[in-house]
Amino acid sequence: MSFSLETERDSPGVAAMHSLPHDRSGDAGPGRFIRNAQQQEEFIMTQLEGIDVSHQEGVIDWPQVRDAGISFALIKATQGGTFVDPMVLKNLEACREVGIVPGVYHFYCHDVKPEDQAANFLGNLSSQPGDLIPAIDVETLADGAGKSMPPPAEVVAGLQVMVDAVRGEIGRAPMIYTYPSAWEDVTGNSSAFAGVCPLWIASYAVDTPTLRGGWTDYAVWQYTDHGTVNGIGGVVDRDRFNGGLAELTAFCLGALEKGGRAVLNQDGKVRSAPGVGSPEVGVLSGGTRVGITDGPVPVDGRDWWKIDDGAGTTGWSSSAVLSPA
Repeated sequence: MSFSLETERDSPGVAAMHSLPHDRSGDAGPGRFIRNAQQQEEFIMTQLEGIDVSHQEGVIDWPQVRDAGISFALIKATQGGTFVDPMVLKNLEACREVGIVPGVYHFYCHDVKPEDQAANFLGNLSSQPGDLIPAIDVETLADGAGKSMPPPAEVVAGLQVMVDAVRGEIGRAPMIYTYPSAWEDVTGNSSAFAGVCPLWIASYAVDTPTLRGGWTDYAVWQYTDHGTVNGIGGVVDRDRFNGGLAELTAFCLGALEKGGRAVLNQDGKVRSAPGVGSPEVGVLSGGTRVGITDGPVPVDGRDWWKIDDGAGTTGWSSSAVLSPA
């Protein structure tokens, strides 16, 4: 993140400034999406604009932020084993009041036990149904993520503890925020989470984001750390959600649940098991209402739900094509 971050050894009111020495600009290497100019313009127009903030942005005028076209906001909640952002509750409540979809994230510290970090995050998790799924922010020591770095295998194991704890609490795997060189540095470019956790990727000065770690798609793209938005003094991180309103709704907590109802937001394939590699058993038209009989099962970076249209078609569909009914 572009704002200053507290370390576990800092008091919550004293910020340790970091100059972000790692370049988050993209390259044309493996994992880079390539589109022509027209495709890119059409692609961006379909995406929803967002921001990510912490107490470092100070008091935010959320009605002005909404009126500036911001649809969602990712808000810092916790860091390490003890720090709680003093503005998290105020920012969450204000977002909900003005109709901006909020979500929260935890800044992961490599020198703090993951069990302690999970307890801090979940103990202060203020998410509600209709909020975005939470995220774990994975960066480097130079970004303020601790004073010592364990080997990549230990980093991956620690993150797995966090991911499992969040999933056990809310029934959904969290997003992972990172940027390409950070993920390579701290995890050895691990692909352990690519089929489980949606990706929130920071990738600057590119037309489309650069991906690493086995991810082939992303949920949120932080495309600059020097954006401006009415209602916020100074610069702010700007993000885009990889989809429209229907996809954003399906990405929210409590938006879909076992025993509930859903509607297909577009024509969607129904498969015999979760995952795009499973055999197709049918296709349902957009607008079809279905019952949800099982799930979610995370596969291919998305949640899959078992559905029944009441007319003989039963199987698994991705959250990308389902909206709550």
